[in-house]
Amino acid sequence: MVPEKNLKSVVENNKSKLVPADLNKFLNVWKKTIKNFPDISYLGSDDLRKKCKNVVITDSKTQKDIKKLKEIFLGYREKTGSGRGLAAPQIGMLKRFVAVFVRDKVMILVNPRITKRSNELTIAEELCVSMGNLAATVVRPKFVSISYQDETGKELIIDGNDKESRVIQHELDHLDGILNIDIAIKNGLRFVYDIKQFEMKDFEPNSKCPCGSDKKYKECCEK
Repeated sequence: MVPEKNLKSVVENNKSKLVPADLNKFLNVWKKTIKNFPDISYLGSDDLRKKCKNVVITDSKTQKDIKKLKEIFLGYREKTGSGRGLAAPQIGMLKRFVAVFVRDKVMILVNPRITKRSNELTIAEELCVSMGNLAATVVRPKFVSISYQDETGKELIIDGNDKESRVIQHELDHLDGILNIDIAIKNGLRFVYDIKQFEMKDFEPNSKCPCGSDKKYKECCEK
């Protein structure tokens, strides 16, 4: 169960303008999510704050763990119609592999590492399976290249487009014990009550900055 004090602390530290009624409603929604998906680790779990270790892809236990991660991820997507990624520590395994839904399929990235980051940044809202319906606005490099092993142990590289890069960076953060709420911009949290209608899109440079200031994004948090 997610301790209420953990969620309140996150909101207060981020200086997000969320009223108690929002918080209470969100907690009720989240409790139902936790009941429906008990295999997933949620805010307050120690597993989400630990660094993961590399794995040996040919090890039979690793193969079983990867299969389990994929099954839980696919089950979550089937039931909710959402979910772009799931990392091993989100189901209690402190190992360096993740599942991501990109290019219309589920990909398993084993022992992944970022080899290139673009200088260009982008800002967008992100949801997280371990954070329920709490969206965080996060600044990230727009494009990254990732070196990884697939399920057979083959060494590969993926050059992500903007959305792929954001999803993969989010999941790789989990392998180092980092959550999107940790790196959200000031006033960058909000509750989303219809996940199926949620769209992860970049903020336009000339739009009002999502941090709550009166400045345009390009004059504020993009700098």
